[in-house]
This record gives sequence, structure tokens and C-alpha cells, in this order.
Amino acid sequence: MKIPLHPAQAAFRHAPALYRGFVGGRGCGKSYVGAYDLIRRAKPNRLYMVAAPTYPMLRDSSLRTFEAIAGRLRFLREIAKGEMIATLGNGAQVLF
Repeated sequence: MKIPLHPAQAAFRHAPALYRGFVGGRGCGKSYVGAYDLIRRAKPNRLYMVAAPTYPMLRDSSLRTFEAIAGRLRFLREIAKGEMIATLGNGAQVLF
């Protein structure tokens, strides 16, 4: 399943650099493309981390967006909201 991306998001998503950043204002889709990119790049049984400046931002934006996209892709095995850990279909775990 493909997720629609804005051209700037697609450029970020397909950039070959290991360390990349997507800079934009409120509502430009930073959490959206970041979650999608992580889900697509996650290697089996590896550990990843998603960080945000504050806990409410992490919970209300990053985690919520990640859960929605992973669910839409049918690639979310489990999410432990109390521990803020998501497990993807390939066994990769994401700490929030």
C-alpha cells in the first residue's frame, strides 16, 4: 500500500542520506513523513527511538501519527501505550 506524500515529503523519504531532517512549519507533515519513513526503513528485530521536545507532543502527535500510519499499512503488531513501545510486523520495536 502506498501512502500519499507531498513532493517535499517524497524527496525526504527517498533521500539516500543516513542522517536527514525534514524542516517545516506547523501542519506541514513532519510527524507524518517521519513516521512513514521509520516504518518503511525499520529492519527486522531492531530497536528504534522517536523523540520530541515534550512528552505531550510525543504522545499527542508522534505516537498517534505513527499508530495511524502503521495501522493503515497493517504493519503494527502491538502497541504498549503504558510503556510507549510499538512493535512492528517485522519485530522491530520503536520506543517513544
